[in-house]
Formats: sequence, C-alpha cells, structure tokens
Amino acid sequence: MAGEDVALVASKRRPGKLTFEFDESGDLRFDDTQAYAVLTSVICKKDHYRWDGDFGTDFHKIKQDRSTTGSVMAACARSGGDACRAAGLITEFTPQADRLRTGRWRLGLFWRVPGVDPDRTRRSLVL
Repeated sequence: MAGEDVALVASKRRPGKLTFEFDESGDLRFDDTQAYAVLTSVICKKDHYRWDGDFGTDFHKIKQDRSTTGSVMAACARSGGDACRAAGLITEFTPQADRLRTGRWRLGLFWRVPGVDPDRTRRSLVL
C-alpha cells in the first residue's frame, strides 16, 4: 500500500461531499494525508463508541442554528482534530466555520501531517 489510510476525494455527483477514491482497476486507493481519520473524528457523534469515548464531536447536540456562531462550530470540529493530534496522527489542526445560510455551514478543515504537502490536507465540508 502506498499510504496509511483510505484516500478521499470530492464527489463529482454531490458537491460539498466526499467519497472514496478508487484506482483504475477498481481497488481502493490509500494515501498518507490522514483525511479519513480526521474527517471521521470530526463527523461522528462523541461518546457513541465504547472503544474510545474521546472519538467524535458534539455537532449532533447543536439544535438552535440561528443562535449558533462560527466559533461554536469550529470548537466542535476542534475537539475531533484534537483527538487525532493526541493519537499522533497529525501535528496541527485548524477548523474554520462559515455560515452559508440558516441551517447550512461550510466547515474548512486544515491539518498537518509530517512529510505531506499542506495543500493535500485541506478539506471543506458543507453541513
């Protein structure tokens, strides 16, 4: 395998979404960006995994979008990134949340992996 984790790419059919990347023969591609680990730790619900109580975030607890700020959204994402940093998968993590409209956010995630070009470790999700 070329890397340590499943490679993710922007979906061509669903803008703002990610999908697994496959090679020419139909096999999953792997890379060293740690994108899968970072994104799953940000998206999954915190305290729902018996094997790791620190895995995930509290995004699912945000109910009042009108009163939610970008800093609250970024803090939720940061908790997921911090878990990856504590596990030694990444060295830095910076989230940025921008409201697109009520109920819709763009979450920019930037992280660093030693020896990996920083441009390969940027992802943007639409929530």
